[in-house]
Amino acid sequence: MTTLALTLKNDLSEVVRSAKAVEAHGEARGWPPKWITSVNLALDELLSNVINYGYRDNDEHEILVTLSERDGALEVVLVDEGVAFDPSTDAPDPDLESGLEVRETKGLGVHFVKSFMDEIAYGRRDGRNHTTLILQAPKTFAPSRPSALRVASASSACPFSLDSEEIQALFGITERDLRVAALDPLSLDASVTSLRQAAPNLDEAEQTCRDAAERALKRRWSREEALAGLRDLGFLASVLERHAVHACETDSVAQALLALHETALEVPRDTFYSYGPRNPSGPRMRTFTTLPEERIFILSIAKAARCLPLCIGHLALGLGSALAAARSEVAECLTQAAMALESLVSALVRVKRTMSPSVFSAHLAPCFPDLEIAGRRYDGPSAAHLGVQIVDRLMFPAELTDRSDYEAYFALTSQPLPQELRRIAERLRDYPSLLELAKDGRLADRASLASLRELFQQLYKFRVPHLRLARASFASRPSGSTGSGGYDTEMLETLTKFTRGSIDELDALINRVR
Repeated sequence: MTTLALTLKNDLSEVVRSAKAVEAHGEARGWPPKWITSVNLALDELLSNVINYGYRDNDEHEILVTLSERDGALEVVLVDEGVAFDPSTDAPDPDLESGLEVRETKGLGVHFVKSFMDEIAYGRRDGRNHTTLILQAPKTFAPSRPSALRVASASSACPFSLDSEEIQALFGITERDLRVAALDPLSLDASVTSLRQAAPNLDEAEQTCRDAAERALKRRWSREEALAGLRDLGFLASVLERHAVHACETDSVAQALLALHETALEVPRDTFYSYGPRNPSGPRMRTFTTLPEERIFILSIAKAARCLPLCIGHLALGLGSALAAARSEVAECLTQAAMALESLVSALVRVKRTMSPSVFSAHLAPCFPDLEIAGRRYDGPSAAHLGVQIVDRLMFPAELTDRSDYEAYFALTSQPLPQELRRIAERLRDYPSLLELAKDGRLADRASLASLRELFQQLYKFRVPHLRLARASFASRPSGSTGSGGYDTEMLETLTKFTRGSIDELDALINRVR
């Protein structure tokens, strides 16, 4: 079927159900990852707005969502009976110019949706809002072709296939994180607003943190609940640490973080993933400040983090197909990976365009302090903790990845990653990279080489602004400072140099292929 119709209730848990249905339908139809990711991000924002702000009563209401393929484009229609709201005109442009103390955060979510949808239209009919979103098909997308995932799964010789545990886990991360975002296991939703102020009541915040830790130690946890608990208790600890209140020195707080860590299978603190894709939307969003830049930052991180598993999964499937000599499958896998990486890069580049280095260094970087828990230091969240280094492991030769300085960087930045990403990173040590396969002739067809070059080009588009932002940020800090992930610009410079060199190598290989 080319159309998906959903009838949702005005309950935030329905956002998770919507995302799951869109993903299943999109994969069955062979949609490009960019469609699936963009639609789910848009619906996450718009549905949350309708549910949180659209009704003047507490009654149950229906929200209708229809997705249809029309003339090579995807049309998404959202119909609700909430108060009249035209996202094209009623949502104000975000204020990025006023003084930090008086800025408001209105309009940021809709502004973000506009940035990655091709068209938005609105109409009010029969007392209902009709919001239409249009996504044009990427040039590489052919609806009649089977998806790369399904093709790759047919090759039993692949070390990575759709049926492998690592790939299944990768493609389940986004759905899992959406469920985590909906949870409030420590009942802290009502507390986050007061913590956003420049000078919160520290005694009250410290007591809130201790009370939450006590509650955490008294209950049994599922893994998803533990991930939400780490998000929130870690958030409280970071708020206090920023103001020189060392909550993790309190026995109950340290014990609770360590207990949650055992169940969540992640480091015992807040991370880039808890701050981004596991962060609730709307008024429940965990933010350290009232800056509009921070909300754009969180939305951008969430988008990037949802694209990354798609990119890594397709790269792994392409690597598996290449090793199994299933060359006809490789190019499509790499093309799908390139589209996912393009979406990731566009989200991160957006941060550079909307946030000055001085705002980041003065107002956001201090929100990501190192925490010492039970005698061990855990680095603050950093862009290097997103997991792009696993893309490096799949693409770059041992000339880079076997270097001692890179190994140290990889180990440092991989520690806070979700378990699913750490597991596939460990597995990749047993296999050559895609560039190595290209250089030794096992990846020799023009289409695959061109797709691999596009991947390196997208990676270069990320590396250059990341390096510039890091340089500008470090320039405003004391001499010898490092990033919140514990690294300096030297490794970023090395990675940028290797990325540029890899593009040149692939250009030479492509020129040799007739």
